[in-house]
Amino acid sequence: MLKIGEFAKICNVSTQTLRFYDAEGVLCADFVDGESGYRYYDPEKINTYRRIIMLKDMGFSLDEIKLILGADGEENKKRYEDKISELTEQIEALKENIERLRALSGAMPNGLPKENHFIFHTEFKDDPKVIGRWSLCGQIVCEDTLETARPTCTPTFDTIFFLPGGGIYWHFCWTKGVFYRHSSKYNVLLPNEYGIFEKNGETYMTLRWVSDECLSDSADSVLLLYKQMDKNRYTDEDTRVGVDDVSMPLIPDDEAVGIWDTFDIAYDTDNYTLPEKPLELQNYRIRELRIYDRGICYKVFRTTKIQLFYTKGAIIDKREKVAEHYFIKNIDGEDYLFLEHKSGDYKYKKEILVHYVFKRRKEDEK
Repeated sequence: MLKIGEFAKICNVSTQTLRFYDAEGVLCADFVDGESGYRYYDPEKINTYRRIIMLKDMGFSLDEIKLILGADGEENKKRYEDKISELTEQIEALKENIERLRALSGAMPNGLPKENHFIFHTEFKDDPKVIGRWSLCGQIVCEDTLETARPTCTPTFDTIFFLPGGGIYWHFCWTKGVFYRHSSKYNVLLPNEYGIFEKNGETYMTLRWVSDECLSDSADSVLLLYKQMDKNRYTDEDTRVGVDDVSMPLIPDDEAVGIWDTFDIAYDTDNYTLPEKPLELQNYRIRELRIYDRGICYKVFRTTKIQLFYTKGAIIDKREKVAEHYFIKNIDGEDYLFLEHKSGDYKYKKEILVHYVFKRRKEDEK
């Protein structure tokens, strides 16, 4: 038998903790001297103590540990499985918080993440006469005559929509008197006040356009003139102009099969050169592209992945109705896959601004 002090030294624990475990019925002394009150422990209890510490490190409470120590392996199997599920949920929650912190670290000085849909939560007041499609006439240079010229602000939109109920499409939403544009650069809603008038049987709108330059360079807002083209009750899907044929048949592409890691962003694929120092992976929204046999592939994002399809030369997203074309190029002995990035600029303006550049993962890195 070991005295409590000897047992404590061997286990590197305080005698106070051992007395607490004894009182809780988790690790009881094998003998207590009635006269001196000294506690004595069987040396076999050293392994019991080590098991208690291991279970504590894995997240079990003392009450749970007491049950585990008093049960057999089959009874404890369910407890271990439940703890695995609990820890898995905690891991996912921690991963999400890590991504939020990464977003905050790369956000604006006020600490707002770059992507916030809550920013569209504005009070809505209806204005039925503005619902429909509007076409840009130009920038008003003389308010008395409504003379227009080519707009000097950026960006401008040749066509804008007012969806019923102030509905959101792409960067836009509205309420009576204000057409909002979400500035991705500053992560704020920029209010563009509008007014409606009739002329020669046509309906026109003056729109006080606030550009990003109004925030960055103190530029003046400009007055734009739009003409109402129809009064249709559009949905977000109706406003899209970048819709592809996604019913293309499968043509296998053995050269593309494999795992591709995000490497860079290319603005000019014809004159692309490898960067001296690529950005860290966490700076990219898309992390990996996994291409398998028989037309199946996955885009892996920060916290999730989506299943897509492919045929030779194109990655197909049937839900979004886009086909992003790709090509593979060998540079300095390494394979790189260049993939069109059909974001909102493509969906709503049919513009492809960048290509994602992926580098083939080597077999020994998989």
